[in-house]
Amino acid sequence: MTAEDEQNLPTVINEKRLENTVENFGKPQIQDGIAYFEVGRFEDCSISRSEKKDFKHALLSRVSGKGATFSNFDFRYAELTDCYFHGARFEKCDFTGVKIRRSNFRTATFQDCTFNYFTIEETPLDYMQVVNNLPDRPNIAQEILHALRRNAVTQGEQKAVRELTLLEVDQEREHLRRAMKGQGDYYRKKYGTISQKLELRARAIGLSMSAFVWGHGEKISRLFIACLVSLLAVSLFSIAVDVFRNPSLPVPDAFSGLQSYLIANFMDLLGVKPAIQPAQSIWVSATIAIMRVVFGGMFVAYIFRAISRR
Repeated sequence: MTAEDEQNLPTVINEKRLENTVENFGKPQIQDGIAYFEVGRFEDCSISRSEKKDFKHALLSRVSGKGATFSNFDFRYAELTDCYFHGARFEKCDFTGVKIRRSNFRTATFQDCTFNYFTIEETPLDYMQVVNNLPDRPNIAQEILHALRRNAVTQGEQKAVRELTLLEVDQEREHLRRAMKGQGDYYRKKYGTISQKLELRARAIGLSMSAFVWGHGEKISRLFIACLVSLLAVSLFSIAVDVFRNPSLPVPDAFSGLQSYLIANFMDLLGVKPAIQPAQSIWVSATIAIMRVVFGGMFVAYIFRAISRR
């Protein structure tokens, strides 16, 4: 919908309908520039000056509200398709369960609005406006962020995808924390058994490891750091074995040996045969092989993910 099209749309003023005419029409009846629809269906019109605020379960298609202010509007479980709300302002509006598709909410602002269980597809908007209205319940907030992230992927907004991914993980971590502590009646009833607590603990550990190793797939620098730290740990293990076997090993020789192990293990990790291969435990070689598969797979996954978002 273009700005010119938006200016020529009929206006929805209130809930008044023409008698005995609307139920048989998919398109609105127009009288004095006012659009009259069958109950719950609005097409090719503007609601910028609408006195009607209850759009619960309504179907809005090619509806405009460009630059308008909407206060205390009820859009619960409505479906908005190809709508145009560029620069609109929403105050204390309820978008619970709403489905938004191929619409334009660019530069729209939201204040004290509810977005529980909503879905959004192929729609530009300022994601932080929605983030600032997240509910206190982290499991619901996580679902909202997930919907925003999927929408950002369709828009090719890589930076927003990364930011929303990390915010989503933060909400999941908070959800797990509350569940493990049994904070509130909801968590005490839903996650009250020992097996559920153990499962939550395992998920929390997995999240922590993912954050440390590669920032949940969003921070490639952490992957390199984790790789270097792992190489250092393996090399320290090798030199510790040498010191255990030869307690009189001079400190300079120990540092020199550590350097040799680091270089050799790094080359081995890259799949390149080092010029000098110091003797190490078979467990070290096996660990390097596993690291090559794990870190290599993560790096390839990161590259493919970055390409797919373009």
